[in-house]
Amino acid sequence: MVTLYLPDGQILTTHAGTLEEILLRLDMNPYEILVTREGELLLADDPVDEDDVLRATSIVHGG
Repeated sequence: MVTLYLPDGQILTTHAGTLEEILLRLDMNPYEILVTREGELLLADDPVDEDDVLRATSIVHGG
């Protein structure tokens, strides 16, 4: 299972796929969150493996 640590301290698990697939599966907007794996920023089309540990950071924006 993929493990995703959220900024609020919550920990979610899900199955592998592209980062975009995973975020959409978890009802998260891929354009409002940055995700890293081992300190490296992931892009939406990057593959994520079953044993990966990811860390999410919210993007703060305003208009």
